[in-house]
Amino acid sequence: MPPAAPPFSLLLKSSTATFFLLIKPSSTFSDLQSQLFELLKPNSDHLPQSLTSPPPSDPSSLKLGLPKDPSDPKKGFVALDDPTFKKGKGTLASAGIKDNGVIAFIVDEEGKWDGEFDVQFPVDDYYDSQSQDQK
Repeated sequence: MPPAAPPFSLLLKSSTATFFLLIKPSSTFSDLQSQLFELLKPNSDHLPQSLTSPPPSDPSSLKLGLPKDPSDPKKGFVALDDPTFKKGKGTLASAGIKDNGVIAFIVDEEGKWDGEFDVQFPVDDYYDSQSQDQK
C-alpha cells in the first residue's frame, strides 16, 4: 500500500486575519469549510469584527475564494461557486490547490455578499519604497 499523502498547509485569509491549517489534499471544500468553522467558533473573541459581525452560524455561511493568479494572490480572488465545487470531485488537489496555497474566505450570514473578498497583505514600507525608486 502506498504511503498516505502528507497534508497540505493552507493560509486562509480574510481582512487582516490569517489562519494556518493543515488538511489532506483529498479533502473537499465542504471539509475545509467545516474545519474553518470549527476554528472560528471558539476564537471569535479574538478576531476582527468583520469576521464576527455576524458570526458564522454554520460552515455553509463561509464563502471561499481561490487566487486569480496562484503565484501572486495580491491580484485578487475568484469565488468558488457550485460548478467549481463539483469539478474533479471537488477536492483541494483537483482544484489545483498546492501546498502553502492561499484561500480567501468571508462570512456571508445574510446572503448579501457582493462577491468581493477583503484580503489585506502585510506591507513592507522599506521594500516597497525601494522598488518604487527603481522604476
